[in-house]
Amino acid sequence: MVFGGSKDDLHFLDTGNCSDLLIFQTQPYSLLRLCLDCIGKNAVLLENEIPWLPAKLLQQVLNKITFWAATNHRQEKQAESEGQESCRNVS
Repeated sequence: MVFGGSKDDLHFLDTGNCSDLLIFQTQPYSLLRLCLDCIGKNAVLLENEIPWLPAKLLQQVLNKITFWAATNHRQEKQAESEGQESCRNVS
């Protein structure tokens, strides 16, 4: 819940002092998504077990592995370029 414009209790809403009350409904990630993320992040450790997955689940796992590999590659490239940039600034 995001509330702006008043320091008082939300139940005693001063309409002259605030304009909006925003409510964001969120829910936790599904167990499937949490498992896929865990497998994707630890694919090297699980490389012998991954081929044993059912075909439908295997495809989802392979997609998640690709996603995390690309994310890690992007982060490494960004860290590398930031490191080179800081070396130039020191020189």
